[in-house]
Amino acid sequence: RAAIGRSGPRRFEWWMVAPMVGSLIGLAFAVMPLWRAMQGGRAGPRPASAAPVAVSPAADANALNLAERAFALTRAIGFTRDDLATAQDLARRATDLDPGSGRAWGVRAWVEAAFINRAWDRTAKRRENAQSMANRALSLDRDEPEALNALSLVLLAQGAAAEAEKLARRAVATGPGNSRAWLV
Repeated sequence: RAAIGRSGPRRFEWWMVAPMVGSLIGLAFAVMPLWRAMQGGRAGPRPASAAPVAVSPAADANALNLAERAFALTRAIGFTRDDLATAQDLARRATDLDPGSGRAWGVRAWVEAAFINRAWDRTAKRRENAQSMANRALSLDRDEPEALNALSLVLLAQGAAAEAEKLARRAVATGPGNSRAWLV
């Protein structure tokens, strides 16, 4: 038995399990997107509805690399406006290299939406840019997660919470590890 008023290290108690499990689940949600990116991300065939654009394999690989670098800058905790400006440039270069890449357009839309999400720029112009880029990405790949996330943030900023929720649920359904969709 422990003495009343005992000081010193506490022994393990059953109620300590819940915070530990919660921490492990949070860590899993933080690590899954990084693991997927290291394993090649969402590489796969483009949907049949997407009109392929003639791009060399090297340009396609470079565009995806630029898009993933841009996306990584937005995933860092405490990213800055300078990080977003760099990500914006990388994403623009990715879409210039491969205008038929849904992933590149989705990341570009997500970067634009990050300005809105952080309340650094909530202008109509920023919302329009993010929305048009997300729509372009979704026309190329209807399940592009960053485009769905960006569009849901734009709709939320416009006060269309019900539509934003529908898109966020769709983003989660297409990729359960999509932790950004849980924010909406």
